[in-house]
Amino acid sequence: MSRIPKKSIIIAVAAAQTLGYLGWTSSPIIIGGLIDVLGMTASAAGILVTSELAALAIASWVSAGAVGKYSRRIIGFTGAGLAFLGHALSSLIPPFEVLLLLRILAGIGQGITLAAGNAVAAGSDYPDKIFARVTTLVVFGIALQLFFLPYVTTPFGPAGGYLVLATLTLAVTPAFIFLSSPPNTGGQEIDKVLPNPGLGLLGIVAIGLIAVGQGSVWTFTERIATAAGLDAVAAGGILGAGTLLGIAGASLAVWLGTKHGRTIPITLGTCCIIAAIFILVNVPTSTAFSFGTISFIFIYWFVQPYFFGTLSALDNRGRWAASGGGAQIAGTAIGPAVGGLIVTSVSYAALGWLAIIIGLIGLVAILPVVRFSDSTNDTGK
Repeated sequence: MSRIPKKSIIIAVAAAQTLGYLGWTSSPIIIGGLIDVLGMTASAAGILVTSELAALAIASWVSAGAVGKYSRRIIGFTGAGLAFLGHALSSLIPPFEVLLLLRILAGIGQGITLAAGNAVAAGSDYPDKIFARVTTLVVFGIALQLFFLPYVTTPFGPAGGYLVLATLTLAVTPAFIFLSSPPNTGGQEIDKVLPNPGLGLLGIVAIGLIAVGQGSVWTFTERIATAAGLDAVAAGGILGAGTLLGIAGASLAVWLGTKHGRTIPITLGTCCIIAAIFILVNVPTSTAFSFGTISFIFIYWFVQPYFFGTLSALDNRGRWAASGGGAQIAGTAIGPAVGGLIVTSVSYAALGWLAIIIGLIGLVAILPVVRFSDSTNDTGK
């Protein structure tokens, strides 16, 4: 790896994750505009978000091999260019079929960039702490986005929202100059087969499963808020406040590190998220919505560094971590479509039970991977 100061790496990875997550983190606000302003059904709006996130996931997976071998700066800048085009042209609100293609283009760009950033963090000496510090910056950016995006989408609809995403893409792109190169192989050929393949596959499948349930709920939080009697601006404020508290969650992960391993934080964190989701979707009051949403977001950002730290322990070139980012987004991509179908056909309560059941299955599946990572010598940092 090239000798770039750690702070520069943190800024570069944070910029890559911010860009990579833009379509997902903005989806609760954007999807409300698609339904209220453009008159789309929940299913149609869910398809747009799902298609974008599916493209993001596939691009991240496909790029996982490249980021272990080629220049991550070039990969990052290429992804940023594609994402900018997708967001900017989407702001013109073309016919549904064209808009769908543009969201897929944006997703591809975001996925390429996300893979590059995750690989850089995973290949560092202290991946859990790098991911945790990156998360504090990313969460702060997401909070600002959620606070102010409704003030644009309310008067200008989703067109204004997509234009904001294009502007944010341009704003973070210069930081990609600090994306470090893959480790020097000393002239040896890089193995095409990733190390620890069984555990790696189990880990990314588990992360994907957990993301399906959590993504389906996240995408429709603005709709759940409406059912609880809150308007879009109030819902955005709660989401933003919860995301700001997510900084505290990520900071807690920085402080704890892996001194006590990853098993306890991942197990307790996932169970607490499940409890927060239950409150969020089953108690239709503004107080319950606020508590459930803020708890969900706080714990989510606390747990994230441990998930990616677990995958980082499987491969020092960051390929499993890059694949894990794709798996997480793939699960999140399936969530809106599944969520839209369940909300339309059944209820928000049924959506919550889906997230709870899938979350428990994913937790059980990933525990063997977490225990293996705890047994390696990278814990205690």
